Amino acid sequence: MKKDIIGLAGFMGSGKSLAGHFFEKLGAAFIDADEVVDDLYQQGNEGYRKLVNYFGDDFLKKNGEIDRKKLADFWFNDKHKLRIVNDLIHPIVTAEIQKRIDALDVSKIFLEGTYFKPEHLGRLVKDILWLATDKETLKERVVENGKMKEDLFEKILKVQEKPKDVTEEIDNNGTIDELYDHLKKWWDKRG
Repeated sequence: MKKDIIGLAGFMGSGKSLAGHFFEKLGAAFIDADEVVDDLYQQGNEGYRKLVNYFGDDFLKKNGEIDRKKLADFWFNDKHKLRIVNDLIHPIVTAEIQKRIDALDVSKIFLEGTYFKPEHLGRLVKDILWLATDKETLKERVVENGKMKEDLFEKILKVQEKPKDVTEEIDNNGTIDELYDHLKKWWDKRG
């Protein structure tokens, strides 16, 4: 079966997960790269082993789990450190996502991610759908709703980049119903 794999991209708070679950209801499959990373960071899994082998126990809690907050503080304060972590983790994330794609028996697959670099997630997708959302709306959704502190929001936003090879953009500065309307029109047009 030929698989049509579409990247769902956007800054944090842009509605990527909402879009992915919407497309699932239309019969597509949805893979969230963050969930894949979460799985890989579990004790004993490959991402966990790579981080511990490289950094020792610097990012472990007392119970042995990865301290995601400490890791985020480390990499979002320094682009060089972020690149080190990405170079360690992205190849195994891409390989795991490829396994999941291969195991799916559907023709349309949406892959939610932040970094669609051509050597990693970018090589898996045919097109990239960008959920365009202005900074004030993102901030309202993420900071003002209590999901994240403003300083961390600003640090993360600084390192997130729009992929260079976006195929199409969908505005998501409005309501959820407006987003769903835009997504349905895009879905119908794509066929």
